[in-house]
Amino acid sequence: MSKKLIGLLGVASIAVPFIALAQTGLPPAYSASDAIAILPRIVSYVWGFFLAVVVLCIIIAGYLFVTGGGSPETVTKARTWLMYALVGLAIGVAARGIIALVYMVLGKGSPGTIFW
Repeated sequence: MSKKLIGLLGVASIAVPFIALAQTGLPPAYSASDAIAILPRIVSYVWGFFLAVVVLCIIIAGYLFVTGGGSPETVTKARTWLMYALVGLAIGVAARGIIALVYMVLGKGSPGTIFW
């Protein structure tokens, strides 16, 4: 491909969304209460992805423990993976708790019914 064609495709990929918005108009403005209403959905999606990553790290650590064959390097690597997974899980639980606390302070409900 020539450089001109690549440049034209790049400009077109940037311009097409603006052309579509010009035809339909801009979306409505959102307020802070709209963002707070969307927050539980965002938190639940991020939490699900986060838990999947933690489970994957624990599975990798278990695999390294089982296939290590008593090698000190592999056992150390497996313990490191497990420690990072557990520390990450603790940080994630704390972050989710802080979000629930902020949500409760703002008066949008109890955290037990919204986030857990």
